[in-house]
Amino acid sequence: MLIVDDDVDTVEMLCVALEQCGAIVASATTSRTALGILNSWVPDVIVSDFMLPDDGIHLAARAKELEIPAIAITGQARPEDQQRIIAFGFDICVTKPFDPMDLCRIIATRLKAPGPAE
Repeated sequence: MLIVDDDVDTVEMLCVALEQCGAIVASATTSRTALGILNSWVPDVIVSDFMLPDDGIHLAARAKELEIPAIAITGQARPEDQQRIIAFGFDICVTKPFDPMDLCRIIATRLKAPGPAE
């Protein structure tokens, strides 16, 4: 899992919470750094702040190219804002503030592989 947010405290909190859920986590505080990570490692999911100062939209586009689910975390709670975020290429939009354990559940549900009977 790749966590991207320009707020170091948010990155640290998400890394700890997601590691407690069993995730292998890499992190970045800029989309440029995150794009560099994606050149050498393909995570199962990307969780990124939508309003990165150096353009998180390119990160969503790269996630689509690599077929990686991308979750935007944002303070923009209006339905039209969330629709715009999805239109930019994110698969899911989670509004701040949120409980990190809820994010773990969202990710687990999103990544659930179908079993033999499904």
